[in-house]
Amino acid sequence: MRRKLKTLLVIALSAALIVTAAGQAAAAGSGARKVRISRSRVSIVVGQKVRLKVTGTKKKVRWSSSDKSVATVKAGKVKGRKKGVAVITARVKGKTLRCRVRVKPVLEVSPRTLNIRGSGTLKVTLRKYAAVNCFIADSSVATGSWGSWRTLKNGSYQVTLTITGKQKGATKVILTNSYNKEAPEIRVNVLKAKS
Repeated sequence: MRRKLKTLLVIALSAALIVTAAGQAAAAGSGARKVRISRSRVSIVVGQKVRLKVTGTKKKVRWSSSDKSVATVKAGKVKGRKKGVAVITARVKGKTLRCRVRVKPVLEVSPRTLNIRGSGTLKVTLRKYAAVNCFIADSSVATGSWGSWRTLKNGSYQVTLTITGKQKGATKVILTNSYNKEAPEIRVNVLKAKS
């Protein structure tokens, strides 16, 4: 009788261990198969590229962009095209994964219209290290001079561009950079000096 009880107890314990091991294996297997995208949001500048990856599957991923004029995607490689926000979507195994991409300009200037008597300043922000050039359409109306560049906490660079009026009139200040083709234009109005 005791032998039968021991045998039943051993069988019961073995069955319990098998069920527990199977459950743990199933849980581990389901965790390993979880499909994820490497980033849910990212910020880049115009012309910059970033790589998104889908993990947890070897199936083919179909990529798409909600706004191709802002950001394009090919095989997970995202490229910023112009300022704005686009959602990059990855579809695989019946799942839809998304990443919100914010594209910022490399070169930003404020204000975009400058009315001056004497002189005025423009704040120039550069989000990617590059050479910046200033072109004034009519140098008989105004001239420009650079201040000293400083590095901001977020890694961007900033400088003050002083515009000095020479005579009453209107002209444009055009800034270019060596990183991409962005060329913001600032309208400058030199007003008549107060008598």
